[in-house]
Amino acid sequence: DFWQSKFNKFELAMVMSGIIGLITKSPLLLLIPALRLYRLMSYFPTLEALLLSAVASVRAILNLCLFILIVALCFAVTGRYVFGKLMDDLTRSNFGTFQSAMLTIFQLLTGDSWSAVLFAAMSSKTTTIGQLFAALFVITWFVFSALIVNNLFVAVIIENFEVAKTIEDIGKPGRLKAVREMLQKSYQQLYVRSTAVISGQLQVDVNTGNTYAGPGAIHSQMDANRKEHRGASYEEDLDNQLLVPTSSQTQSTVDIVARRG
Repeated sequence: DFWQSKFNKFELAMVMSGIIGLITKSPLLLLIPALRLYRLMSYFPTLEALLLSAVASVRAILNLCLFILIVALCFAVTGRYVFGKLMDDLTRSNFGTFQSAMLTIFQLLTGDSWSAVLFAAMSSKTTTIGQLFAALFVITWFVFSALIVNNLFVAVIIENFEVAKTIEDIGKPGRLKAVREMLQKSYQQLYVRSTAVISGQLQVDVNTGNTYAGPGAIHSQMDANRKEHRGASYEEDLDNQLLVPTSSQTQSTVDIVARRG
């Protein structure tokens, strides 16, 4: 049934979105049918399995993002208390306001010019202990975000992978190889039929396209029957020669018995 297939419902939604987008001239609705490229995944079982595993990890990734957001808020508030407006004149990546502090924390999360933020934070302090604490603060968040957070994302996705299923999908030929095998078999059948037509074993009706046995097939069958009949006659003659004795053999046998008697 059409409505029992989720894929059919998805296709219908994409088509309806495209039609409505053409009517309303909405760019967003016209972009939604581009999701139909997902159909290409069905031709690559391994890639499809990886994509489904990544989609299945969305809930866990959202929880991880919430965890990172909470930790980032903690570091941003801490930076506001530690540095305040001391870094405002040194760089625009500072902790002068809450918005600037969140942007600076996000910059360190991505690793963009993190060393510039580090030197600016150290320059804002006048004492050695203050510079050491500023460097420790920036490096701690950078190491946590660059090493631990990135690996956590990878670990969450890998957790949803089924190793045995992935290996099985890798072993699948995929639809491309199935199409090649189908074309190869079709070519072999076409070659056999064309050879049979050329040799006269098959004849094709031009009007209906049906095939039937030609004179070549009839002659071949007659030759096979004739050879089979000759072989049976030869075996029958051979059996008769072995089982039925001739008159000379019978007379010789009688003479031998009479001498012994």
